[in-house]
Amino acid sequence: MTGLVTLDKDGQSAEALGHPDDCTEPAPGEVSQYQSETNNVTVTNANGDTQRLAARKDANLKFPSHSHDYSELEGCHDDASHTLLPPESKVSSSVTIDGSPVFVVGSAVETDPKTGGNVNIVAGGINSSVGEQ
Repeated sequence: MTGLVTLDKDGQSAEALGHPDDCTEPAPGEVSQYQSETNNVTVTNANGDTQRLAARKDANLKFPSHSHDYSELEGCHDDASHTLLPPESKVSSSVTIDGSPVFVVGSAVETDPKTGGNVNIVAGGINSSVGEQ
């Protein structure tokens, strides 16, 4: 079973790999809403926290500025932020909201544009019980 993903409240639901070990590896990111709410499908966990499911048409992966290179002279540098959208092949094939596939926890859902490293969705936000077969 693969976990469906809600919008992230803690900023730790995604990671981008391929960065220098002396800097931030992996770079933390989050599943974020990028436009006004277009769906109202929510999940409530055992703690009573409620959050909206992340669908491809209104959510993305957001990585704040992080370093992509390291040298003894400059330290961590070549900083950049990224906003990424997993391709259709890396989201749910069976669960959609108004025709838009829902994000799922998974490895290599995208690629860091500066390092070529894998981007992974590592947590389902508040969701730990809803999944697809």
